[in-house]
Amino acid sequence: MKNIALVIAFLSPLIVSAKKREWISGYVAAISSDSSSVGFAVIPVGTAIAGVSLRTNRTFYRIETPGVAYVLVAINKRHPVNITLCGKTWLALDGNGKDAHLIDDSHRDVKLPIALKVATIPAASQAEHDAAVGQQCPPRARPH
Repeated sequence: MKNIALVIAFLSPLIVSAKKREWISGYVAAISSDSSSVGFAVIPVGTAIAGVSLRTNRTFYRIETPGVAYVLVAINKRHPVNITLCGKTWLALDGNGKDAHLIDDSHRDVKLPIALKVATIPAASQAEHDAAVGQQCPPRARPH
């Protein structure tokens, strides 16, 4: 009985401190990727040495939410995030402001770092903004 009480006493702060995330609806506006060589490594193999090229693979996901567009990056992932271009998704920000949680098409929570945040202009004030700035902003593609 004492062991059960001790386990509950240790686990209760962990359960209480778990935060619920505030999910924001959005859609996947763009997916792009790049690959770059970041160096060369020399590895000893028995009595010989072998040279290996080091590469970095990055995949960028632009998620548009009301007011802000986020660019998330997956670096050196074996499999891309299971998400549909121009599809709906849910996004939640971590408390540190550097990471975001994304719900993929398999309903899994995927944590990715935020590479860029871009403020978007609401459609109602787009004409006012264009008149004030004096130039046309590029039109945004929206799924139907």
